[in-house]
Amino acid sequence: MDAIDRLTARLEKLETENRRLRLVGFGCVCGFCFLALVAWRSPNTQKFESLQVQKLEVVDSRGVPLITLSPNRNNAGGSIVLRDSSGDKRSWWETEPGIARIVFESANATSDDKTIAGLSSVPGCAQLSLLGPKGGSVVSMVQRDRPSVTLQDTNGRSLFTAPWTK
Repeated sequence: MDAIDRLTARLEKLETENRRLRLVGFGCVCGFCFLALVAWRSPNTQKFESLQVQKLEVVDSRGVPLITLSPNRNNAGGSIVLRDSSGDKRSWWETEPGIARIVFESANATSDDKTIAGLSSVPGCAQLSLLGPKGGSVVSMVQRDRPSVTLQDTNGRSLFTAPWTK
C-alpha cells in the first residue's frame, strides 16, 4: 500500500504543477492578445491587413524569448513555445498534418525532479502521458475506440494495465 500512496502523492503533485503551468501559459497567451489588441487600437500605429513573418518572438526586458510562434522543427506545421524567465522551455504546442500535441514540463527541467505531462492526438489515437522524474509513468490512451490505462514503475515494469492483459 506504501507504493500506491507514493504514486498517489506524485500524481497529486503532477496535477498541481500541470494546473500551475496551464495558468502561466494561459496568462502569457492572454497577455500577448492584450498587447496585440492595444497595439491594434492605438491611434498612432499604421494598420496592416496582414503581417507575415517566419518567426514571432515576445521577449522580456532582458531579451529572453518568452513566447515563440514559428513553424515546427520539420516545417510541416505550426508551433507555439512558452518559456520561463530564464529562457527554459516549459510548454509547447505543435501541429502538423494529422498530428497535434501539447506538452508541459516542470520548472526543474535539468534536475532529477523533472516531470512531463503531454497530450497528443493522431488519427485513430488520443493519448495522455504523465512522466515522473525517475521514469515512472501513467499513460491513458484511446486507440480505435478502445480505452486503456498503463502504470509503469521507474524500471519500465508494468504496475497496472486496464483492460487487463496477460
